[in-house]
Amino acid sequence: MSTVKATRRGSKEALADSGLKRLDSMLAHGVTTLEGKSGYGLDLETEIKQLGVMEELDSVHPVDIVRTFLGAHAVPEEYKGNEDGFIDFLVGEVKPEVAERGLAEFCDVFCEKGVFSITQSRRILEHARKMGFKLKIHADEMASLGGAELAAELGCISADHLLHVSDKGMMDMSEKGLIATLLPATAFSLKEPYARGRAMVDVAAWLLCAGP
Repeated sequence: MSTVKATRRGSKEALADSGLKRLDSMLAHGVTTLEGKSGYGLDLETEIKQLGVMEELDSVHPVDIVRTFLGAHAVPEEYKGNEDGFIDFLVGEVKPEVAERGLAEFCDVFCEKGVFSITQSRRILEHARKMGFKLKIHADEMASLGGAELAAELGCISADHLLHVSDKGMMDMSEKGLIATLLPATAFSLKEPYARGRAMVDVAAWLLCAGP
């Protein structure tokens, strides 16, 4: 939430300047394409501001920025205890504005214990699909909630984190051809077990050999 507060205070110019420095550093290390997620505003003005800055940077910098709307990254202080009310706000006001302006290709949600439940995440993603967004999900990072299974059910492009993904979740994702996006630095900083990347590769290889 400290990042949310800082992002809300930051001007478009300040965010763009900070973004340019990071893009230059990424390019120097050989990165040519990246995903830029919003989700550090959790209000209409800042979510639009973030995605707008990404759009501008994409037009002037050699690195390609693929934009994702992650308005459902956390529940802001003003909606604590009223998570469904926050979802109503995202669905009714923020997401339509993002779609109308063409500011994002994907929609993401943090499906996690203490953040957004399976039911709430399904609502957010199904609504996003109806609006033309491709789907992504933060899944099973802190607990085995069933986010990977939901990703497979809804046909998401990818699922992120997956530190506590279940065996069934891995199988469901592999059968549907979903991308598993693993972030080991996150696990390291949170002192959480690393995602079972080797097992995911083995499951995918077994399915490939088994055939239809």
